[in-house]
Amino acid sequence: MPSGLPAALLALLLLPAAVATGQAGTSAGAAATGQVTLTLKAFPIGCSVAIDGAAAKPRTTQGALRTFKLPEAYYFIGLSAPGFLPRDIVVELSGDTLLEAKLEREGSGLVRVAEMATGRQPKCVEYTPDGRYILSALLEGPGIDVFDAKTFTKVTTLSPPDPWPKSRGFVEIAFLPGRGELWVSQMTTGMVHAFRMADFVYVDSFKAGGLWPKVIVVSSDERTAYISNWESKTVSVIDSASRKVTSLITMGGIPRGMAFSRDGRFLYVCIYEPGGLAKVDLATNKIVKTINVGSSALRHVVLHPTRDVLYVSDLLRGRVFAIDAAADTVIASAVVDHCLNTLKVSPDGEHLFACSRGPNNPVNWITKGPAFGKLYCLDPLTLEVIDWAWGGNQPTGLGISPDGRFVCFSDFLDARLEVYDITAAAEVPAPIAPGARAAAAVAPAPIAPAASGR
Repeated sequence: MPSGLPAALLALLLLPAAVATGQAGTSAGAAATGQVTLTLKAFPIGCSVAIDGAAAKPRTTQGALRTFKLPEAYYFIGLSAPGFLPRDIVVELSGDTLLEAKLEREGSGLVRVAEMATGRQPKCVEYTPDGRYILSALLEGPGIDVFDAKTFTKVTTLSPPDPWPKSRGFVEIAFLPGRGELWVSQMTTGMVHAFRMADFVYVDSFKAGGLWPKVIVVSSDERTAYISNWESKTVSVIDSASRKVTSLITMGGIPRGMAFSRDGRFLYVCIYEPGGLAKVDLATNKIVKTINVGSSALRHVVLHPTRDVLYVSDLLRGRVFAIDAAADTVIASAVVDHCLNTLKVSPDGEHLFACSRGPNNPVNWITKGPAFGKLYCLDPLTLEVIDWAWGGNQPTGLGISPDGRFVCFSDFLDARLEVYDITAAAEVPAPIAPGARAAAAVAPAPIAPAASGR
């Protein structure tokens, strides 16, 4: 990237062709006040670029990055590649600018329908049990952003009272429908905050029982919650009614994702470091078995809705494992992509979805990497990739609507959620709500420093 280029990002624009064409002529009449650099980061790598209808030759090319020297003005950027749908973008260049864009695959069963701007570093994504809202906890924000799942417009941001929002660090969300509550973990304070599901009113804050709490899972009767504590290397056992810690389970490694066995007798816990899937007997709160999958950093685990099979993601080696939960043995595995994060199974059990963060930046994982991440759709029986779509910079959180129609994921370093219709490519996608679409031309804005956390 050229020296002196400000860290700027223009929102991805899904403009109808007629609208984009109507603005294409603005560049010809604009008064050029100086030459600026447009740096384009577009996928697939090598896609054709046209500027104001003419093929454009970059001054420099490095991987996915291409630079162009242009006068200050409005421009009509056209992107195309075989096997992908063409894309038209209108951009105003008033200074050195980074433009990031992706093309959607032709014939894919994943159809992009919306994007929503969030607060900084959206860590998780969850649909409410009734499917009305999409929630995303903000690692570098004051709480949880809430969006209407039909219109894709922002409803509110849930924040606990001071002083908690100032510490940021909100990570994962859990729902307790029987209690009418949702909980969110805050790793920087070691707290969990509760809100009412009916009206999002704040209810309470209580100690998680460990350092850097992450994932929260709740028993089927909602009497007990379990919280994985990253730094403490423990899992807290919480009485849901009193919100008190009743026990701590020593994990012997860094715990993150968790899932119950189908009968609720056992809790499976991903050990991020040094790796392995621990099986905890909830009658004794003791580890009774550790399933060894080799060198790994296990991040997330989910149970199939009808089959006694667990799916586990390995961030270290980009793998997905299928584990027979009756025999506690690995029955399938597949290398999918770099840095796999969250997994979700569709309600009908027909598809397994996985977010890939993409390759890390050599500097550190919280700096944008050389490629966008991806959303993958896998066959839950074979773990074969049956469909995929580009994400943005570090797809991380992942949620599926209760009706199984939509999947939503967070682009962690882009402060954005993306929604895809997953029913069929031939189906007409839902329109992007006016409030969810970015403006046709967005002035460059500096990107704030990223925070740590996994």
